Amino acid sequence: MVSDPGTAPAIPPSSSFVLDFSTFPSEQSNNGRLEESKWHYGYAALNFAFWQSLVGLQMAVPVLAFKASFDQEAVYIPSEQRWNWSYEVSDGTHTYEANLYAKPTDGKINWEMYISKSEAYENFLWYKGTSSLDGLGGSWTVSVEPEKNPREALFIEWTKENEEVASIRYTVIDKDSDQVDSYIKYGKTDGSDFDSFYHVYLAKDNNLMKIDYNSETKAGRVQSPGHYKDDEWRCWNSELIDVKCDQ
Repeated sequence: MVSDPGTAPAIPPSSSFVLDFSTFPSEQSNNGRLEESKWHYGYAALNFAFWQSLVGLQMAVPVLAFKASFDQEAVYIPSEQRWNWSYEVSDGTHTYEANLYAKPTDGKINWEMYISKSEAYENFLWYKGTSSLDGLGGSWTVSVEPEKNPREALFIEWTKENEEVASIRYTVIDKDSDQVDSYIKYGKTDGSDFDSFYHVYLAKDNNLMKIDYNSETKAGRVQSPGHYKDDEWRCWNSELIDVKCDQ
């Protein structure tokens, strides 16, 4: 039994758990209607919004609990040889009791988050995962519907580089979903024209859509063989208007 465990493991950054949708180009005007000059951006944004909605619904409570963990102090439990962050968190309507555990073992750290909601469920293992000891990568498995049909639904893989998460991928593992095996992956690149990308695969359609864009200028391009019936890129400029791609 370890009596002096030292310092608690560092919790992986929130960007290892929460896919950042904020850098994707957005348009607030025109009452949400798609202008004829913005078909390429519009198509990319429509598919992007599907994932944003899906992830938002399934991840609301675990994301809330995950982000709150950084403000807590860990306590070591000698009998279990693991660390515990115990706290309450509220979404404005309900209050949840959260218990995050970390156990270093076999060259990695195992993580488990149990969440309880009064008169609904108790100690539901909402997500679990592993991270490397150097903090440069890991994975999470997220469950859903603790009150109805509890099951694993999302698998998250992430890598870290230069103090930032370099890539993160969500894969649907929910056997009750018609989009099982679908995934969305986000990452940063060193490109001069485009510095960010999304890969969006919909298993139901067997189609991989690739989106490259510049997080500063909003210019981007999309490739989608299932939609366009070829492997060509379609581009938009900083005003999200369709343009011919540079060769």
